[in-house]
Amino acid sequence: MARACASLRSATSPDLDSHEDQRTGTISRVDFALYLSQFGTAAARVALVACTILSALASVAANIYLSRWTDSAEGHAGGSAEERRNLLIYVALGVSTQLFAALQTVLLTACSLRASHRLHSMLVSRLLNAPLAFFDGTTTGAVL
Repeated sequence: MARACASLRSATSPDLDSHEDQRTGTISRVDFALYLSQFGTAAARVALVACTILSALASVAANIYLSRWTDSAEGHAGGSAEERRNLLIYVALGVSTQLFAALQTVLLTACSLRASHRLHSMLVSRLLNAPLAFFDGTTTGAVL
């Protein structure tokens, strides 16, 4: 939290000038670390990574299982108990892939909204508590 709005603190220093800073390129490590610090608990981050890995593993397992199933099924008539078992296993792998992907999406959305809300609240709080000298020496475009 201490690193949030560092530009606001530096802009309120006595040596204000009309020069406006503009950042281009990639997101800095400091900004990314700040976003991740507000992203959620360690458990939420671990759960998000776990869901991503499990979804990918289930997808790969479904593809491998389908490949082996079709290779071994050449020349066999369909409708047997083994075919139904293979189909159920393949469906279970597909459903698990989608469940992990859905859980990953829900976690990512919830954590992103949490981080956005917290960072926005910090920014508004610091902006509203800034001294009037900040607004006198800063253009409206820089504040926005």
